[in-house]
Amino acid sequence: MTSVKQERVDKVVRRVSGAERTFAARHPAFSDPIRASLGKLRDSLERAHDKSDLATEREWSTYMASLDQGLAELDVEVSRAAEGRAARSVEDVLAHHTSALEEAGWRLQFSLTKS
Repeated sequence: MTSVKQERVDKVVRRVSGAERTFAARHPAFSDPIRASLGKLRDSLERAHDKSDLATEREWSTYMASLDQGLAELDVEVSRAAEGRAARSVEDVLAHHTSALEEAGWRLQFSLTKS
């Protein structure tokens, strides 16, 4: 039987890993930085969600919706940068967006430890 925490962490890992595969397939010229950035994000979020079982269903659902939205925005921005339609490089876009997603994961963790 899988714990709530493990189910939640697995869900996050699947979402980030799926985004990694999709983005790398769409932009093979940038697959190395995509894999590195999203791999780092995935590893950090695994650690950040150590206490995810303490989150209410509402808190977790809100967080997951935010993660999904953030990954969708990252997809758009990586595409723009890869096509040369953005002022920033793919690497800069990845760093900016994955940092924000990582921060959101840690913010949830810290809010749970204060409860």
